[in-house]
Amino acid sequence: SIRYTDTQPDSPIKLRRDQRMKLVASFNLGNIHSEQASFYWRVQNVTLSPFKISDTPEHLVHDTRELNMAPKLLSTGLKLVLFELTVTGTELAARDFAFLMIETSALVASIAGGSEVFRSISNPVLLDASFSYDPENEDETSYGMTFNWSCFRAASKNVSGLNKAGTSKLFKDSGSVLNNLLGSVADGTLLKSPDDIFLPLLENGKAILDPQKLISNETYHVLLTVRKDHRNESAMQIVHINDGKLVDIRMM
Repeated sequence: SIRYTDTQPDSPIKLRRDQRMKLVASFNLGNIHSEQASFYWRVQNVTLSPFKISDTPEHLVHDTRELNMAPKLLSTGLKLVLFELTVTGTELAARDFAFLMIETSALVASIAGGSEVFRSISNPVLLDASFSYDPENEDETSYGMTFNWSCFRAASKNVSGLNKAGTSKLFKDSGSVLNNLLGSVADGTLLKSPDDIFLPLLENGKAILDPQKLISNETYHVLLTVRKDHRNESAMQIVHINDGKLVDIRMM
């Protein structure tokens, strides 16, 4: 049997192409000598209408109880994973199967500088998301992706603990940055800034906060959303605006 799987074509295990997965098989040979046994894994494409299993395996691995699926090993679509044990010189065979749905990789959204930065109000604040990419692109570039920027700030100076408690809330689940931020907007912790807080910039993947629209010693939450086809991902950066000049330290 393949451990911890109970699947059908309409209820497969879902796996993105940028993720890893390991399936493990177990069996009891009983009175059969181990030298007589051979086993393998076979992964085949499946279509549902009409139901058909491809004759040619997409992936085939012999003599291992573990099937390790590395990122980008399989193409997208529904797959049948078959584990089969046979006994040499006999017609004895045992098999188990599972269904996998391989989905497109998630987009990667990233803002240079990390989750929290300090910037001077005396200079425009550059936001650089050019390191965001689509793992499905052969060269892992941002080709075909669109970038959308939004900016939020504290609703009131009286909202104590925003930088710590609020930041913790927003980043508690990196997979739902947008939901957490919208929750803070809904409960009045954060207010959305006008779109003209960003200076016009034609370079894809970058944005600039206008220092004329910023408030000294204020904290801003910048939300980046990248989109392509049906996929979208978000990243957020907290920007602390200081009065004086800041030393630009870079680790090369």
